[in-house]
Amino acid sequence: MSGASAGGEEDAERGEALLLPPRERRGSAELEGPPLGLGAAELARARMAFVLFGFSSWSALNALWLELPEMYNVVPEGYELATYMLGALALTNLVPISLAAMPRRLREALPLPRLITGDVMLAAVLCFLLAAFWDVAIEVGGVRHSLPLLVLVAAAGVANNTSTVLYWPWVGRQGASWTRWMGIGEGCSGLVPGLLALVQGAGSGHARFSASTFFVVIGCLNCVALAGFLHLRALEAKGGLADAASSVAAGAGADAAATGAGEAEDDDAVKGADGEAVGDGHLQDSSPLLRSGADEGWRSSLARSVNSGAILVYATQSWLAFWLFGIIQSVNSYATSGYPQAGTVLLGCTAIGFFMDPIGRATVGSVAWLSLTRPRHLLAPIIVFTASAAFILLAAAMSPEPPLHDAPGGAVLIVLCSGVCAYLFGLMNTSVYIIGRHIQSGPKPEDFNWTASAALQAGSVMGAAFSVLFVVYLKLFTSA
Repeated sequence: MSGASAGGEEDAERGEALLLPPRERRGSAELEGPPLGLGAAELARARMAFVLFGFSSWSALNALWLELPEMYNVVPEGYELATYMLGALALTNLVPISLAAMPRRLREALPLPRLITGDVMLAAVLCFLLAAFWDVAIEVGGVRHSLPLLVLVAAAGVANNTSTVLYWPWVGRQGASWTRWMGIGEGCSGLVPGLLALVQGAGSGHARFSASTFFVVIGCLNCVALAGFLHLRALEAKGGLADAASSVAAGAGADAAATGAGEAEDDDAVKGADGEAVGDGHLQDSSPLLRSGADEGWRSSLARSVNSGAILVYATQSWLAFWLFGIIQSVNSYATSGYPQAGTVLLGCTAIGFFMDPIGRATVGSVAWLSLTRPRHLLAPIIVFTASAAFILLAAAMSPEPPLHDAPGGAVLIVLCSGVCAYLFGLMNTSVYIIGRHIQSGPKPEDFNWTASAALQAGSVMGAAFSVLFVVYLKLFTSA
């Protein structure tokens, strides 16, 4: 038979697979087929563009955290600067949470490409402003504070925190195969600044170049990231970002709509024995206790989220952010201050964290035991992550005498815990958006991304509140 015939049979098999219940097709890697109409060179450029685009997501904030060891000895806040920064960032999380909480019809009306373009440009401009004003202190109420720095931190928080609820919904509109490359790029937003900070020698007392130069370089890289996104927009306009599976799914959906046009309204989805809709791929609530005639509303939505495991996925996002973006960032300086060469240890924790994050994202699905395709697969990594994060918190609570502070190489354990936390965050955070493709596999997969991104920001707010209460107000932590 001809190659066209074989291809037609393959497409038919794909279409049939897409009409199966989610549980029967979750492990089907071939459903996330290659992008349509892209040659090898174009495909490589598109992947690189996604990595560059992803870099802009957290680059400004990551640059700030990496420069903390260099700024501690200059700014009047000293070691409390990290907590002041978290306080400045706390309110900025309300912006992305508000966007995600908008009614669906308003979210769909948002001009995402224009908003993303403006967001990347804002991140670049803020980096250049940080280069000029990070070390300027102003007297407020008789006390000197780094007010320009904190204002710029808040602005960077608006840019980078909002990127979560803008970038990922846009990625959700594209083919599924791009999710991994976007995740790698997001991880590089910490890796690249981390490598630059290591070359700089931030916090060592003899830095090779200033914090201002560091911020200028990150600003220039954000300009390159903007070029990457504009390239992706051009590809999107030509349909070059659609996967083969996405195209088949769209065709299957259209055929299903035509076939079912004459059917009764109450029979528009065929349910499996476990309450899953076969027609549209969405999990449906089959419990009569949760459905009472026309009264579905929030109860039906909650039931679907529980049955599909979406609640666990959202809780995972919030839990990861609570620890990583809230607690760990504010107590890391205290946790490392009791070890010899504390500045180098702190830089090591920060750098290895930013190095392991993209590795975690890149290894998603690389081997069977790293393929987190169902919500329950997140449980074991969550336990390991929490144990590692709790050790860092314990070291901060015991400061200035953290565990093994007087043992040779005692600081290695806390650096290792930082690396484990970052690796598992990268692995789980990227896997969440892949799991979401299975949980909500209908015509609007970006809807899941909106909620998952908002859950991440909510966790950041709770972590920042914890830090402000226990670090700044109650002053439960002391440095060596």
